[in-house]
Amino acid sequence: METARIDLGPDGRGWVDGQEIEHNTLEDARVAALRRVAARARDTQRPVHVRASDPAGETALLVHPDGRIQEGEAAEELAADPDATAVPASLLPRTRAIAAALEGGRELEGSRMAHELEAEVSTEYGSRHPYTWRCRELTAHATLAAGLPGGAAELYMDAARGWLDLGRNTAYASAAQRAYACWHRVEDTAQTVWLGELLAELLRDSGGDHQETVRAVLRRVDEVQGGVLV
Repeated sequence: METARIDLGPDGRGWVDGQEIEHNTLEDARVAALRRVAARARDTQRPVHVRASDPAGETALLVHPDGRIQEGEAAEELAADPDATAVPASLLPRTRAIAAALEGGRELEGSRMAHELEAEVSTEYGSRHPYTWRCRELTAHATLAAGLPGGAAELYMDAARGWLDLGRNTAYASAAQRAYACWHRVEDTAQTVWLGELLAELLRDSGGDHQETVRAVLRRVDEVQGGVLV
């Protein structure tokens, strides 16, 4: 995660990661510092976790690419868990309801609820936020439960690419593995070929040691195109 440090003095002087900014008042310096951090978040399209110090004390902030600023617990929560492996407290009731629907045999309802949650989280936090990618994975899980492995594979690949763009390699690998597993459950020939080519491209783009997996994917694609689905 992107990080920044803001230090503000009572006389209007301030520093952002050691670079000085100078204004007539503390509040003017605060606005200028946050504007500088917001520009970084917008340029990188990643939230920036900020440690901000002023005469009143120190606080944690999370500055989003769209300019929103979160304080306190919400900022600390993501900073401590940049891969969003733990469900944020604010989303727990919704994710539990989705899990209950899927476990209770109401797969279509659970899938609808997952799509709705993902759309809301994307609107609130941004389309490239870690919470959004976790919701994309939840939607993929619900899609698989609803009997659509091809759709699930595509969603997991989308999440994997999102994690890759954020530089979160562990989260990327997990999503890519799930995409691979879902793809193997696809029975439609055309969909198997199309998704297989996307999966191979995703694995190549990661820059990791995936040559053997890529070869296995392309071998299966060739077999399917030759009329043998294995």
